[in-house]
Amino acid sequence: MKKIERAQKLISRLSAQLSCPFCGSHLVLAPTLRLVCAHRHSFDLSRKGYVNFLYKPVNTRYGKSMMEARSQMFRAGFFDPLLQEVEKQLLTYDKKDSSTLSILDAGCGEGSFLAFAIRHLNNQETYKAEGAGIDLSKEAIQMAANAYSDVVWCVGDLARIPFAPHQFDVLLNILSPANYTEFRRVLKKDGQLLKVIPGNRHLIELREALGCPKGIQAVRSEEVIQHMKKHMPVMNSIRLTYQTRLPEHRLPYLIEMTPLSWKVPQQKKDEVAKNKLNRVTADFHLLVGRQWSRSISMKKEILVFRTNLQSAEEAQTLQPLLAQLAGVYEWNTDLQDCDRILRVVSSGAGSRDIIRLVRSAGFDCCELED
Repeated sequence: MKKIERAQKLISRLSAQLSCPFCGSHLVLAPTLRLVCAHRHSFDLSRKGYVNFLYKPVNTRYGKSMMEARSQMFRAGFFDPLLQEVEKQLLTYDKKDSSTLSILDAGCGEGSFLAFAIRHLNNQETYKAEGAGIDLSKEAIQMAANAYSDVVWCVGDLARIPFAPHQFDVLLNILSPANYTEFRRVLKKDGQLLKVIPGNRHLIELREALGCPKGIQAVRSEEVIQHMKKHMPVMNSIRLTYQTRLPEHRLPYLIEMTPLSWKVPQQKKDEVAKNKLNRVTADFHLLVGRQWSRSISMKKEILVFRTNLQSAEEAQTLQPLLAQLAGVYEWNTDLQDCDRILRVVSSGAGSRDIIRLVRSAGFDCCELED
């Protein structure tokens, strides 16, 4: 089956979910292989298997060479631990029905994360998954459509996502800018956002070799986390840090795939590429957000947990973790109680989120029933 025929089949199945990014009206796939709305806005289905929802080209630095380098690093396994953590979150998503899990990758780049996640999910027995990816870079989407023909790929702006309201169970936003107004619009009730941002030690060996300013990444990461919390409840925050061996021939791909090198002179990049970085650190924050709902914004409850906390010092280690959960108003402990009690006053952060967080810090935790 040709790429355009496969894309036509996928888009036909998703046609009820599509909407015009300019007027919001429903889009219909015409026999001429164009998506057309009632106000005569139209968008061609490319022979390469994607739809371009932009009316004019947009200049972006996320070009072909950068995307090819990212694809090389993805296939080399650099992102494997992150992909596994994303898949873990997808598998634990509490879907209310047995329908297919719908995923939108907003800022999908060359498509590897979404395509591999969907394929792995469909090999599980939990539920089936299908997805769409959108990116402002036409070159990135062309690569995605060429490599992965089982996903709907769209060239488009995150400020005008071409889907009707409340269509997706999960939205991925991996190492990409965000538009939370649009994210909330297209997520279903109780839908989930998985956002990945770099931590302060991400590619620290490369940053030092390139002469990048110190400390900037830590400030930016915290700003992004706080900005997200203003727009959407953050139910969990997972820090993922690991080192990976970097063969000499992979170093030019690493330099090319990251915006860290954008302001670095070519001579300096060539000099770094000739040297060896035997190992490189990957450092990510995976933020798990949830769609706003009346139950999240209005309901307040006291959750009580049994733990194995032994001291006030151990309890205090939970402070920065609990502070990352939107809706946690206050918390305290009663270490004199035989159950080493943890009490949390919450509006939105569920018991499962808190248990997962406390266990991630190395402590036992289970909810005490009334």
